Amino acid sequence: VVSQTDWFDYDLQSIAGFIGGQEISVSSLWKSITTQRLHDSVYHLLVNVIALLYLSHELQKYNSSKKNFLIYLSGMIIVSLALLVFAKEEILYIGSSGAIAALLGAQMIHLYLSGDKRNKAAAIEVSLLFLVLTIVIPHISTLMHLAGFIVGLVFESLCSSRDWIRRR
Repeated sequence: VVSQTDWFDYDLQSIAGFIGGQEISVSSLWKSITTQRLHDSVYHLLVNVIALLYLSHELQKYNSSKKNFLIYLSGMIIVSLALLVFAKEEILYIGSSGAIAALLGAQMIHLYLSGDKRNKAAAIEVSLLFLVLTIVIPHISTLMHLAGFIVGLVFESLCSSRDWIRRR
């Protein structure tokens, strides 16, 4: 149960899934779309903003802003679909970290495909650290993080292989 936040002075659950005293089921489109735009604290929001800014900056070295936006948007859409299919009703899923994890997955593909052994090692280490922290830290949605991360890996792998074929 998420309590009222002092920062915005509203009941987060009323926005995330309860309207007019009626609970909206977790399988509803409304909840899966709005959940990624809500955060439970200023700290949660700041962590996501910092991660988003850092990963966007790093990916600008390889991708256009448009491609980065498409990766982020794809992450949001697939995470929403994953929530529709796999989410548990007793859990409140909030935050944009699933879409940010898509950017992390894309960054890991760039590091791994760079050809540099140190970059490959860094990609593997960061991916493993991300997976371990997602599982170990309480109140972090493994579903949202893994769905987003996989989207980033697949999206960037497909784009990178297409670019590689085009250059040959």
